[in-house]
Amino acid sequence: MYAIAVLVLLLAAATASDASSGHKPSPKCPPAHSHVLRTDRQAVVYTIGEHYVEQIEGVHGPIHVVVPVVGIRGCVQGQRRSYKLGEPPKSSGGGAARSFGGIAHEVLGGTMVAYEEFSGAANFEGLTEASWLVKVRDLRSGRMVHEVPTGTREKVEPAFAGVGRAAAIVVKSDGAVAWIAENYERSGATKYFEVHAADKTGSRLLAAGPGIDLRSLALRGNTLHWKQGGRTSSASLN
Repeated sequence: MYAIAVLVLLLAAATASDASSGHKPSPKCPPAHSHVLRTDRQAVVYTIGEHYVEQIEGVHGPIHVVVPVVGIRGCVQGQRRSYKLGEPPKSSGGGAARSFGGIAHEVLGGTMVAYEEFSGAANFEGLTEASWLVKVRDLRSGRMVHEVPTGTREKVEPAFAGVGRAAAIVVKSDGAVAWIAENYERSGATKYFEVHAADKTGSRLLAAGPGIDLRSLALRGNTLHWKQGGRTSSASLN
């Protein structure tokens, strides 16, 4: 009975210490108030309300304004640590000048998450800068496994990276990734697509041209499959 009483007193003291220090254990991932976008047995991608503080100049000096945003995060199921991947697509401005950016097409492969990150600006003449990247992140450690442009542009311009949006993405549990990108330089009345891969051997172009079926991109083990012109093609993803 004496030992039990001592244990109770120790637990009460520890609880009081945590309360006085303001320490609260982090909720397990995903948090209860989040919105799940993608999930499997090992990991989850979700949106959650966040904020950042912006400093602006007021009449009597700097003013700090709290700006609410929606964040997209990923985590391993049941763990307490999550990693911010980015924010949903959005645009600002209007008329002749506007900007855009965000992430899209999040997919999971085990604890790996792959997604497209894009940003750019435009005026009445068209795009003045743009970047389309495919990223793969390990949600166990937060390590970036791949970060590559969606393709190689024919016209090299410092303010541009990638050929256009990644319309479909698949990823393996070891981080190897493949995607279908729309090539904006070569698209006209007929859209022009490219199939790319990035794995241990590096980044490479697998197929290009019209008639690539965006819905056909699939992984079966280490083999990647897609359709072009109604015919199925495949390649190894190592």
